[in-house]
Amino acid sequence: MSLLHFGNSSCLSPLPFHDPAHVLLLHYTVLGKDGTKYDQKANRNGIEAVNANTTMPQELGYSATPTSFYNDENGEIMITVNIGSLALPVSPLLVLISVIIGFTVSSLVAKKGDTEKKEKASNALMLILLAGLVIGRLVFVLRFADSYDSVWQMFDIRDRGIDYTAALFSSVVVLFLQLRQRHLRKALLSGVLTMAGLYVVFSLVISAGREQSVLPHSSFMQLDGQTVTLPEISQQQPTVVNLWATWCPPCRREMPVLQQAEQRHNDVKFILLNQREPIHTVEHFLQQKGLSFKHVLLDSKGDMATSMGAFGLPVTLYFDANGQLVHSHMGELSAASLQQSIEQYF
Repeated sequence: MSLLHFGNSSCLSPLPFHDPAHVLLLHYTVLGKDGTKYDQKANRNGIEAVNANTTMPQELGYSATPTSFYNDENGEIMITVNIGSLALPVSPLLVLISVIIGFTVSSLVAKKGDTEKKEKASNALMLILLAGLVIGRLVFVLRFADSYDSVWQMFDIRDRGIDYTAALFSSVVVLFLQLRQRHLRKALLSGVLTMAGLYVVFSLVISAGREQSVLPHSSFMQLDGQTVTLPEISQQQPTVVNLWATWCPPCRREMPVLQQAEQRHNDVKFILLNQREPIHTVEHFLQQKGLSFKHVLLDSKGDMATSMGAFGLPVTLYFDANGQLVHSHMGELSAASLQQSIEQYF
């Protein structure tokens, strides 16, 4: 299963990539607390400075602003990631593609009529989608109101929290109301059925990919220096695995959310799997922030991210009691979105 990343709300980490014949580099700028900029890149061997004189001291706190992916063989830019602060996994991206194609089909069908009909059909489709999104978000906020500390957090949709049942119901209601306009029925139904059909197909493809993803038996080092496998920790219980790094701002912000969830859900295992950082860096960060987790592991080579196709951080993976991957979330978690996932998938 692959994840796509845009922008800096979800930091890109120096993770290894799948294709051994094409070593991809992540080229990014690092800003130290002293204001100094350090130009660095990452490949399968970890972090290295682009210029030997710009290696950043480890003791400096830092945040990363990703710029571009490069192909190590020819230096060709693969992906540009400075598109604002939006992080999207594959699922929302495929939904967006379905919507765009649905609008296109609706316009083509309505084109056989007049221009006014085409515009009305597009407006009706937009109303159907907006009704679903607004009502879905509203119901989600009401369900998890206790998880929000402020009204602003309720409006922050970056956690992608939506009650899908409410969204679907409201969209269907608005669709039936719009179908009362007989001259728009063909265009509307064409657009809606195209969106729904593509979404179902994409969902089946994603589900098939998840069926191949299970909790790996790889060994990782604990903070006490001992090694342990993920199944040994999971012990056939629902498990949340969070891939993170101390330099990633969204990772740092969601740590208290994960800590509170671990304290609240005794029947769920939480594993904080740090990506490619030395033990002293992780220990210093946890002590400095006053954070305490039962299971903090070190993935020194980024093996977990490689096996899951995760090219950015943070990434949260949900495994059921059988070790089957049932859900993934790329980007910063909110207390509400984490609680929804636990209730829905566990």
